[in-house]
Amino acid sequence: MAEPSWTAWLWMTKHSFQFAAFVLLFLYAVLRCDGPERVLAAVLLALPLQDRLYHALAGEEVVWARLDLGHLAIDLVTMACVYPVALRANRVYPLWIVAAQMIALLGHFDRYLIVGWTSSRTT
Repeated sequence: MAEPSWTAWLWMTKHSFQFAAFVLLFLYAVLRCDGPERVLAAVLLALPLQDRLYHALAGEEVVWARLDLGHLAIDLVTMACVYPVALRANRVYPLWIVAAQMIALLGHFDRYLIVGWTSSRTT
């Protein structure tokens, strides 16, 4: 059997690298940064933890009309945590984080609406 390429190895271990980066970012924010950075770093650290918890508890994805309810809930909780920080922080980058989170949320509803619209048109 052929040994996997470095790109395949990187793809298989990217979650570990991302989690390590989130942990380092959180530790740096706790030690050297102000409140908004600490909150946003904690939210970023909580994302992979929430995802692992969701998959551990649910076993498989909880899907309704091709809408993954577990990941939708994770994105809603993330938005609920990031949005107030962006409104109160005297910084610009939290607004960009909220915008990225809005895109993630809209992606869930876009998938639901497109699938619902196309399935109603075929019947």
